[in-house]
Formats: sequence, structure tokens, C-alpha cells
Amino acid sequence: MKQILLTVFFLTGLIFSQLRVGVDMSSTHSIEMLGISSDDKIDGVGFTLGYEQMLLSLVGVGGELTLGGDYMDRIQGYAVAKIPVGLPMFRGIVRVGYSKIMGDWEEIYDGGLSYGFGVRFKMPVIPIGVEALYSIHSLEDKDSEDDEMGLGKALGLEEKSKIINITATYSF
Repeated sequence: MKQILLTVFFLTGLIFSQLRVGVDMSSTHSIEMLGISSDDKIDGVGFTLGYEQMLLSLVGVGGELTLGGDYMDRIQGYAVAKIPVGLPMFRGIVRVGYSKIMGDWEEIYDGGLSYGFGVRFKMPVIPIGVEALYSIHSLEDKDSEDDEMGLGKALGLEEKSKIINITATYSF
């Protein structure tokens, strides 16, 4: 009985899951201090590989690995909601989660809150879809932990990575 129950849970999970492969089309790194912002466009293309587990095709959780090319590699865990937008083949996407920086940049930045929104196009019968997603990853400077006077927070220092990603999805 236990094996049958586990098999049913596994198969149900596959039915409502999604494999994701994407490309970061545009990446910028911004630093804002005292209301003044500086954006640096990042050269190179990042590639993403992810997996989402949906519940009733509306809400779910996911994970994503991004290999950033000339920029930051990161791993991300998130909650996702897919919202109907009026057209039968389109869904609005809202994601909120945590992203962790990896590689060389890990010495400089900690991960932080990530959030994004976008749109997904998928034909009703075909399991392949396409998503366009704009996401923002807040970064915490590791040097700010050593800042005893709290100057970074007093100056309103914020560092963010902004990414536009195009992703092909395959729903099981």
C-alpha cells in the first residue's frame, strides 16, 4: 500500500511539473545611494535551468540555476503564481523567492530577495511554452556586515541585479 501511495504521489508530481531552459537577454547591475542610481549593463549571456512544481496550475514552487556567462552565477528558490490574463493561451507570472550568489562574486555579495513578473504563452494541447520574465535580485554587500557605524544603511545603499529572461518550458 505504501509503495502504491508513493507511486501515485510521484506520478501526480510529474503531471503538474515543468522543466525550464532559458537565456538571460539583458542584465544590469545597479547601485543606488542617496537617491542616485548607477546602472551598468552586463556583457555576456546567462543560461538558466530550472524546475517548477505546480498545484492546480495556479501556484507552486520552483528552483533555478543560472550560469551567468560574464556575470554572476546564482541558484534561486521561489514561489510562483500563474494568473489568467484574459486570453486563453496567456498567463501572467509572479515570482518571489531567495537567490544565492555563487562563484567568484560570492566573496563580495550575499544573496537576497528576488522577485519578478512576466507572461507565459502556451498552446492548450502542446506541452511546450515560452515565458518572458523580468526579475530583480537584491544583493547584500558582505562588507556591510563589517560596517560598525552602519554607513551603508544610512546612505541608503542598495545593490540589485535586473534581468530579462526568455525561457522555453516543457510541462510534463
